[in-house]
Amino acid sequence: MDDAKTWADEEFGGAELGDVRRTRALVRVAARVMEAPGGTVAGVCRSSSERQAAYDLMSNKAVRPEALLAATASATARRCAEHEYVYVPVDGSSLVLTDRAKNKPLGSIGKRSFPTRGLKAVNAVAVAPDGRLEGVLDVKFWVRGTRKSKQSRYHRRRSRNTEMRHWTAAVKSVSKVLKADAPEVQPWFVMDREADESALLRQLSKAGAWFTIRAAQDRVARWRNKPTKLFSAVGKAKPMGRRVLQVPRTPKRVARAAKVVIRATSLQVMLPTYTGKNERIATEVGVVEVREVGTMSNPIHWVLLTNRPVTTLEEADRVIDSYRARWRIEEFHRTWKSGGCDAENIHLRSANGIRKWSILLAAVAARTEHLKRLARTQPAEPATSMLTEVEIRALIFAKRLIKNAVEEVPDGIPSNRTAVRWIADIGGWSGQYAKYEPGSTSISRGLAELARYTTVFMALDEHPELAEQFLKKR
Repeated sequence: MDDAKTWADEEFGGAELGDVRRTRALVRVAARVMEAPGGTVAGVCRSSSERQAAYDLMSNKAVRPEALLAATASATARRCAEHEYVYVPVDGSSLVLTDRAKNKPLGSIGKRSFPTRGLKAVNAVAVAPDGRLEGVLDVKFWVRGTRKSKQSRYHRRRSRNTEMRHWTAAVKSVSKVLKADAPEVQPWFVMDREADESALLRQLSKAGAWFTIRAAQDRVARWRNKPTKLFSAVGKAKPMGRRVLQVPRTPKRVARAAKVVIRATSLQVMLPTYTGKNERIATEVGVVEVREVGTMSNPIHWVLLTNRPVTTLEEADRVIDSYRARWRIEEFHRTWKSGGCDAENIHLRSANGIRKWSILLAAVAARTEHLKRLARTQPAEPATSMLTEVEIRALIFAKRLIKNAVEEVPDGIPSNRTAVRWIADIGGWSGQYAKYEPGSTSISRGLAELARYTTVFMALDEHPELAEQFLKKR
């Protein structure tokens, strides 16, 4: 993690916008967004020239959102090249945007009778085997219009006229970018119950990609050469063992250690093709059931479909770990939409402008999540792995301004964990050191504050005659 300009050049410097001057302008705007992320151009850019440059890029029809997405996805794929495989959580979301006059190119969110409007999206991110978020691999936006057809869901599935086609397109895009920029890396797609759809399962099986999908439908299956139902078959399998899973806290639940029983088996699910009457294709899958035991009011119960081996407890554990990696995209969505990046506060009017600004914020949200996770997975490593030398000096200076009477802030290089806590502190974090780790919102605010201090320190490095006078005044 270098300074803002270096990061922006790595992330968007390869964007093909038809003119190198546009690419340079994009890198400058991306650097400003990283330093002070926000939904409004006026809130991000400091000067009138910066604001005008950002508005010009957002309104320029020659600068397509697909070009920005291709640049950041390619940068993410290159970062993944060091791994044998990467988890690719794919999940749907939505940006609820203000449109009281209903004159923006937006559609309904939620039930069509609701007044909420915005953009629907399917996002795919890359997660390293150790849980670090490497970046954004794909974002698919669409506008939900009025329903013109009164076809049943069966007939819409048969014609692929459902929103699942965007998930299929995301899988294709991710496979393409990884094949181009990281051909040795195997993608492991991870999805929740919404993705339990026959066409998507068939697509993943034919493509040879690894996948883990949480089952939502009690499908017709064949187990031990007999017809049965999916949930019944895995429920009858012999328990492989027990585990304790650390379930993280969310706004809706407290963190806890969940005691679970694990079962696994292999069987054939009979997937409908929707091309003929009752025509089905037998597809071999592994099934892992994770059931929490105890007196919990809302216990864990996962039934996971996969094409990975599940004959041993260790293999089943790998499948469970892959599904737990899906939590990274939920954290990414919170950071992207409200937790620091504030994408749901975008006030641009054009469809392409909204999409382009959203993609810039998505790249910044991924960087924030990477920083947060790095402090938790590699807490003892020196902070030089994510901050430059001048950023570390600025961070130490900023922390000393707000420290309490008993805190000690040494001159040496802090660890990753300490540096992230200090960043969160200058961002207004009020958490308890012994009980919690800082979240994305306080880290994002802290990074914005750190960027301001870093700018001053860089100026002092250019004019050393002013440094001593400045430090004496402070």
